Amino acid sequence: MSLIAHRQRLTCGPPARQCSWIDRIAGIASWSAVLLALSGGRVVAQEDQQVESQRRTYVGFAKCISCHNSGLEDAVIRLPGGLSRAVTDDQWILYREFAIWSQSDKHGQAYAVLLNERSRKMGKLMGVREIHRDLRCLACHTGLPLADITLDEQGMCTSELVQLDDVRFGISCEGCHGSSGDRRDTKGWFFPHAVQPTTDLSDSSTKDVWRFLAPQEKQEGYGYTDLRSPANRARACLSCHLGDAPSGRVVTHEMYAAGHPPLPGFEIGAFVQQMPRHWRHLSEKGAQLQQSFLASTRDPLFAEGVYRPDGLPKTTAALVGAMVSLGQSVTLLADLAEAKTNELLTQTPPWPDLAQYDCFACHHELQPKGWRQFRHQRVGAPGRPLLREWPTALVRLAVGASGRNGEELQQRLNPLYAAAAARPYGDKVTLIQQARKVAAWATEVAADLEKQNLTPEAGQKLLSEICQIAADQIVDYDSARLMVWLFVFVDRELKATPEDVTKLFTAKGVVDPLAGYSPDDPTGKILRDIEAGGVSLVIRQNRAAVQQLPGLSQPFNLEQSALEKTLPVLEGYDARRFQNQMKALGNTLAP
Repeated sequence: MSLIAHRQRLTCGPPARQCSWIDRIAGIASWSAVLLALSGGRVVAQEDQQVESQRRTYVGFAKCISCHNSGLEDAVIRLPGGLSRAVTDDQWILYREFAIWSQSDKHGQAYAVLLNERSRKMGKLMGVREIHRDLRCLACHTGLPLADITLDEQGMCTSELVQLDDVRFGISCEGCHGSSGDRRDTKGWFFPHAVQPTTDLSDSSTKDVWRFLAPQEKQEGYGYTDLRSPANRARACLSCHLGDAPSGRVVTHEMYAAGHPPLPGFEIGAFVQQMPRHWRHLSEKGAQLQQSFLASTRDPLFAEGVYRPDGLPKTTAALVGAMVSLGQSVTLLADLAEAKTNELLTQTPPWPDLAQYDCFACHHELQPKGWRQFRHQRVGAPGRPLLREWPTALVRLAVGASGRNGEELQQRLNPLYAAAAARPYGDKVTLIQQARKVAAWATEVAADLEKQNLTPEAGQKLLSEICQIAADQIVDYDSARLMVWLFVFVDRELKATPEDVTKLFTAKGVVDPLAGYSPDDPTGKILRDIEAGGVSLVIRQNRAAVQQLPGLSQPFNLEQSALEKTLPVLEGYDARRFQNQMKALGNTLAP
């Protein structure tokens, strides 16, 4: 179907406004032109032309801001061939996604932190002269695929490329949604995704508009990453926030020892809320929009009998994310053990690597009666490195919500634990085998959960189960945070009115994780006691800083991790106190 011939409107907005550092972006060249201009360096790892043609071009966020920047004001979007279309705000998107990303989202600062003092010290300790050009760092600190980065003779990103806006400004649109430009044989998603459907549901052509295509059609036909799927969304986040070896996204023990901040346990609901989110969930859109979407979409997660308007989609997504965390963690373990890393990296992660184990099982102050001494010992000899704990913290809850039982969970995990403890750093062959089995099972459970869309009754049960599990066992700091985050997330979705959602969604900056609990709410009081007592629910414990970026005349404002805030809280965590607090929290719930 031709975009130009199709009689639909475009979901697009006004040209970029005068917004801090945006003025100079509007004229950015297309990536194909950029790569051609930089062809004096070693381009794309010297791949042959056939492989090169199979990659989509990276359009860059400068073109995205013509629609996604701060509302609509008699806007017109220009199409290829000189045609134009008027823009109508049908409330499907916000039209201020760029403003949220550029002003509040740390993803836009991801590259800038590679130039700060901590990163320079890391580079010195690791023997890297300019760490901001090292592919091991750029894999996560920009959204540009490694294969699209031009390299010099030393295998480092060229000095010219790091001055381009789509590198300097970190992880932008295509870093998560996928490269949107054309490929030799197919069109990209940049223009198709801008087409709005008509309001006439009897128009059969409406069903072929971008909004209603199945995720598989978008991915295979246009290269668009499906982030509407909770599992895909979690995998995209975890590829950096935990690691993904084939993409080159791995934080090693060497990096931690040189000064890289610890990666915290990941719970997707909390991270998205504090990012902050720049999209509307379907339940937050207008009633007519929901009706037209559900009537026309080919997305199987929104098919009749699968999607429930009265369900808890955010809670469901959080549990899906828990299973994806487990799967991603053990996949990373197996990939590193098998040396399945990105071929463009000149330095690959070693095996075994201590970063894949429980860091704070060793890195903690010694106490005569510390809480770790009262824990149930996992399978294996005491003192051997244990696999990181937090990816399993919420798995029992997710498995139960999927209709499976706890015995199945232990049957899956115990052989993995046994392989990991069979000798220091594990029996490599058996560890790989068991990790692959657990990963496949976790993927299966996540896929089942995606189609369930939990009911409010299931949500109430889940709150009790969170408290019960937390009260019955001693858990580490990251696991404790995940449990509290999930409790708050579920409780908020159960209680929230449309007005509450709007208030949280329209708030600028970082939202208080416990916003919405009144001072006299018993549940809220205990949650605040938990936070005051050493379980910090705020992810962004940062300090303000400024950084000079290459090619910019004015300094760039950013936040950088304040380890002087986060590490003392982690060290002061008392697991037995947390147990008692979660027991008290469970007592506040209605029977």
